[in-house]
Amino acid sequence: MSGIEKNWNGRVLGTNTGNVSVALTGENDALTGIIRLNDDKLGVAVYNVTGKFEEGGIALFGTPQGEVPEGVDLGELTVVGALTPEGRLDGEWSTTIGTGGTFQLWPHSFQVRPINVGAIPEQLNTSVRSMGAIRL
Repeated sequence: MSGIEKNWNGRVLGTNTGNVSVALTGENDALTGIIRLNDDKLGVAVYNVTGKFEEGGIALFGTPQGEVPEGVDLGELTVVGALTPEGRLDGEWSTTIGTGGTFQLWPHSFQVRPINVGAIPEQLNTSVRSMGAIRL
């Protein structure tokens, strides 16, 4: 199991814009996964990807999966990025049909975490003071 193997969510920008979800499994030198892009204008595109993660950089190559809307060509996908000190994946993407741009991904965990609401305030006071054109 690798440190990069997990679910990632974020945004893509460029010729296509929208939300993206990436699920990766496998070892650093043999990653497989699925990229789901929800393009703001064209809808959902799904890619099966393979690639590797080494020395802080990731390279993925993908082919379209599933049905593609009539008149839409997705092309083969190439993704190249790097892990930032903040734990984000930043990089560039491109396809064989000439589309491309940048992306940012954040790790996403499916762990359910308890919500700590903390102390409930005993009393809430509000007050309004008018001072001519100013209201405090």
